[in-house]
Amino acid sequence: MHNRIYIGILRNGKAVSEPFEELRIVDDATFEKVQNQMTERQNINKETRTVPLNVSGQSLLSGNVFCGHCKGRLTLTTNGSKRKHSDGSVVTCKRIRYVCYNKTRKRCECDGPTGYTMHILDEKVIGVLHMIFDKMKSVPKQAIIDRLYSKSMFSLEDELNAAKAEFTKATNEYTSLKSEVVKAVQGESKFDVSLLSELVNAAKEKMSVASERLTALNQEYANGQNRLKAIEENYTRILKWSEVFDESPMEVKKMIASMIIHRVYVYENYRLEFEFNIDFEQFELGLDSHV
Repeated sequence: MHNRIYIGILRNGKAVSEPFEELRIVDDATFEKVQNQMTERQNINKETRTVPLNVSGQSLLSGNVFCGHCKGRLTLTTNGSKRKHSDGSVVTCKRIRYVCYNKTRKRCECDGPTGYTMHILDEKVIGVLHMIFDKMKSVPKQAIIDRLYSKSMFSLEDELNAAKAEFTKATNEYTSLKSEVVKAVQGESKFDVSLLSELVNAAKEKMSVASERLTALNQEYANGQNRLKAIEENYTRILKWSEVFDESPMEVKKMIASMIIHRVYVYENYRLEFEFNIDFEQFELGLDSHV
């Protein structure tokens, strides 16, 4: 997935083509997400990694779960005990826990518990994911787009229209003065050439300032459109996740959880603190990062 041919870009030595849409296999956003995940999985990023190194196993969390007390990673451990029944049969009970790596390895003083039972912690996190899915379903997509557009884009459109008008006015003034200079050189203007030269320079500076302002606003407007598009895509993506989450195998659940949850800090008595990958505040869901 490192090859940019997936997004329709051809390369020959140092020469790189523009994207050919007919060759594209994935969109730019998906390609960049994959690149970021592969980069984060590299060994040099092991201390800051928050995506799963692999999606196998029975746990929901991998790479993005931390001790709330010392901020170190929680890692999975498995141990078992054997119980002998009255009929003589022996049953092995497997126990899977998230344990504080710092505390078990004595890397630092941690005043939190050594570990947390996997199924209890996973069920609490799944409950939070269900709450997110339910809240997202309660917010109509068009209402989100309309609200955010009215807040951030209407005023920007007014500024952009004003900047366009100012640039047009400055350009017309500059063009008119240049024409007058030609007339002055030909002896057909009532204005002095030196005076016109000063006016032309001033008009040119004014036009340059107006142009820079217009360019900046156009870029801001384009960025705003991109942000709205990203918000709409996030909304649609989360709704799709909500539809498949409960029926999905653990591998899929783990990836969905990692896409939504950047970090979860676990405290004593399974108190949780979340850092989300997606800015849920933009949807005004009223989510509390502490559970």
